Amino acid sequence: MRYIAALVLCGLALPVFADKAAVEGLRVYLDEGRYRVDADVHLTLPPAVREALHNGIALVFEVRAELRRENIMIPDSLVTQHRRRYRLEYRPLLERYVVTELGGARTVETHLRLRDALKAIGRIRGWPLIEKRQLDRSHTYYVRVRGELLLTELPLPLQLHAYVKPSWWIATPWAEVPLR
Repeated sequence: MRYIAALVLCGLALPVFADKAAVEGLRVYLDEGRYRVDADVHLTLPPAVREALHNGIALVFEVRAELRRENIMIPDSLVTQHRRRYRLEYRPLLERYVVTELGGARTVETHLRLRDALKAIGRIRGWPLIEKRQLDRSHTYYVRVRGELLLTELPLPLQLHAYVKPSWWIATPWAEVPLR
């Protein structure tokens, strides 16, 4: 019986790809000798997560772009990645959603609608990946992009609840394009 419970818990630890969560418009282009990425990561919040946000729980999302090299002998290897984390909060007195980019610049944006705040989190424009001269022409490369809610950034008492409730596992599937 313990083994069945463990299997069920392990099954719940897989990300749930929300109905409308997806990466669209993924584009890689060369700009002044450096490859850059544009994409729109569409995230949606299930009712339970939206309720937590409206009750004062800040949510942290990570949007990640990776450059990988295909390899026949070993699993695809990570060449480089670019990731950004964003904190989403709701301010009831202002009736605004606040998006803060965590890390370097710490930019802050406010939005009237949740949909607009989530769009701002998922908007990738001109993210630098790698300089063209750093790539080996004899290998095949591809770029992939994903967005997800980081459960490890939730308040500790809520983390256990979030790990066992599939509705909290919000992630987009990886979107991939070959690097040309």
